[in-house]
Amino acid sequence: MVKELLKNGLRGVTIADVNPIKGEQALKEIVQEFDESKAIFVRTNVSIQKDFEAAFTKNIAVFRNLDIVINNAGILNENIWERQVDINVNGTIRGSLLAWDYLQSFRSDSESVLVNVSSIAGLHGFSSLPAYVATKHAIIGLSRSLSAQENYDKTKIKVLTVCPGITDTALTRNLTSDFVLPPFKRVFPIDVPRWPKQQPLVVGRGVVKAIATGVNGSIWIINDSKIKVIPRLQEVLDIPQKMAQGSAPLDQQFVNFSKFGDTKADGKTITLTQADKWFKQAKVIDGKKITTTDTGITFNKFKAKTINYSDFLKYLDELAKYKNVNVDDIKDKLMKCGMPGTTNTTAAVKTGAVDRLTDTSQYTGSHKERFDESGKGKGREGREDVSQNTGYVGGYKGQDTYDKTH
Repeated sequence: MVKELLKNGLRGVTIADVNPIKGEQALKEIVQEFDESKAIFVRTNVSIQKDFEAAFTKNIAVFRNLDIVINNAGILNENIWERQVDINVNGTIRGSLLAWDYLQSFRSDSESVLVNVSSIAGLHGFSSLPAYVATKHAIIGLSRSLSAQENYDKTKIKVLTVCPGITDTALTRNLTSDFVLPPFKRVFPIDVPRWPKQQPLVVGRGVVKAIATGVNGSIWIINDSKIKVIPRLQEVLDIPQKMAQGSAPLDQQFVNFSKFGDTKADGKTITLTQADKWFKQAKVIDGKKITTTDTGITFNKFKAKTINYSDFLKYLDELAKYKNVNVDDIKDKLMKCGMPGTTNTTAAVKTGAVDRLTDTSQYTGSHKERFDESGKGKGREGREDVSQNTGYVGGYKGQDTYDKTH
């Protein structure tokens, strides 16, 4: 990230990190590629206010001005979640409040920039990392408040939020279930590892682009080496509704469809019938390229009536390979087909013949005699010939009319 900023014309940077070994190593690499006037390192513990402010004052002493602040400190270890909150949340708040003061007092232009680094976990969440996810959601809430139009009008500080997906850094490279609290260890193998990793360079370039072109309050999602921009952070609130109406993460769709039609299902496994319903709604099964026969053959390779999410991903790979199609196209359709429903199912159709069978007013002959004028059945009397011993021939219509006509 620092190198990308310098490549794009930044006059100098201050690296603030709690780890002096990594900090000095980063400084050495920058000096070798650029020159020693371009960067300084200040050992900083973001959980200590005086430590953090010292980094700001040192920057002003060396470079004389401050135009950009990037809050990027963070740890991931659920076993020390209080420490995680102090660094990820409190550290970002401390950095933002210090930036609020220093960016207005020491900037070299009419507008300065504050970048708060959240995570894809701030938008999506991970079932095995609840505390970490909470810290990243908090950063989005912080940025959303700071970027309010009335704040920008007064300070001219452009607030941006960057949400990287899983990136190949020390934080994720060494991530195992050892960093997860005991109640959530069992879901870890099917949770975090399935997300695609990207290189830090991608995130660095995304941050530079956000600073150069982003509007105040925008959120930059950098995931799977792709960038998506939401112009205003307020629009994040619309994401759950959009998911219900259209696209949703593949794992969430798996849960949705694995529970569809089965009130006792826990969403951990899916049957062939449920998968086929999902495929039909997403138009993956089109009756031509891919049929239910194809899905059945592939599903049966797992020799089980139900498969979990991990096996489901393997199932998609097998199906794509078997039918010579792009598995990413299948996944894209499955994510965008909406919530389970009656989409693409056969609607009930009423025809004249059906009406004649259900409308008692259209009955004739002996069928008509089984119902009264309101359409209510006459019961046994309407179904059987019951002897009335009246002296009249059965079915005689003139019964009890003699006194009326004579």
